[in-house]
Amino acid sequence: MIGNIAKFCASFFCIFGLGIASADEIYPFFLQRQDGTILEGYLSPPSTSGSPIIFAIQGSTCESTLNWHKNLCDQANALGLGMVTIEKQGISKEGIDFLEYHQTNCLPKRQQDTMFCLENMHLICPGWEGKMIFWGESEGGIIAASLAAQTPSTAAVLLFAMGGGLKPREEVKYSLRTRLEKHGAVQDEIDQYMVFLEEQMDTMTLDPTPNKQFLGNTYKWWASLLAADEASLPLNQHSLPIYLAHGIEDNQIPILSADLAAKNLNETNTLIYHRLEGYGHDLDTADVHAAACQWLNSILCGNEQSNIEAIGLTILPTSSSSEDWKTDIAQYTFSLGRGEAHGEAKGSRDSEGNERASVDVGVTYETDNGTRFDLDAGASASKDRQGNAQGEVHVEGRVSKDF
Repeated sequence: MIGNIAKFCASFFCIFGLGIASADEIYPFFLQRQDGTILEGYLSPPSTSGSPIIFAIQGSTCESTLNWHKNLCDQANALGLGMVTIEKQGISKEGIDFLEYHQTNCLPKRQQDTMFCLENMHLICPGWEGKMIFWGESEGGIIAASLAAQTPSTAAVLLFAMGGGLKPREEVKYSLRTRLEKHGAVQDEIDQYMVFLEEQMDTMTLDPTPNKQFLGNTYKWWASLLAADEASLPLNQHSLPIYLAHGIEDNQIPILSADLAAKNLNETNTLIYHRLEGYGHDLDTADVHAAACQWLNSILCGNEQSNIEAIGLTILPTSSSSEDWKTDIAQYTFSLGRGEAHGEAKGSRDSEGNERASVDVGVTYETDNGTRFDLDAGASASKDRQGNAQGEVHVEGRVSKDF
């Protein structure tokens, strides 16, 4: 009965959307998973039943996709394209169930949900006969690349801040080593930390529990990421139009990884690679979206691209040197004997004057009797160019004990 209701909801919203709504409207849909839980997502209908739909896949951020969906639609609607995004399990526009989110959040689960959604596009958007465009940011790029390679009707792939030329395990090691070097750590300190990091990654791989965390993510999430291959590999056996963008100053996924991915992808695909000067890991800006949609328009309609620099982006040539890598984020990890503390602060400002900043801190401590205490807290704030500001604060604590 619940399954029928879920399918009815999906069909109702989407038929209504294609029938009388304009393409810039957003309709929620709901699908029942095999375990009885509900997958929640959003549809912006395409202009015609034959127009492509962008399947946009969010990165690892712990927030609703709804605002991101709205921002992407600002550019996509002008091309007559539809858009689909889905929420991570435990997250909705009403809020976050942190327990459900941490228990389920990992790459295989997200890939499973995305594939489930693709298999039910006839319910989400009845009567649609167009091709699919995959748009993935950061972790979402790994999923987008994999599913694009498996979907015969793929028209194009757009990948942002994904890296993809190194295994995620190597990307993590490279980035954390570089952060320590940039912050002036001596070689002995760097060597000691890298030994600790190798041991920690092995521990998380062998114990993929959602009840322990490292640097703000669960062991379960880390284990799934560390087990992944180079994200660009699935696309190397295909011939597809691919747009790859990466910030020169990205200190979470090194630009070197994107350089290597571009070299490999260019051998079999129609690739354009933008190495963006002045950008870090966050490429979720109007300028980047405009450049990507300009490329997409040229692929779909055969139009020539205009000057990218005219919309505020500076593209640097490909380089495999790590000298271009800079840091725009402060993140530290401290040893506390049987525990650990970490902190992270970052900020960004786009070309339109919109500002964003966030701070996250956490403490983990384990007692002699096996009791583990975890505390995570954070705050984020944003201000647009008109001076309107908004923000949120979250605090989460957990206690666990091994038996």
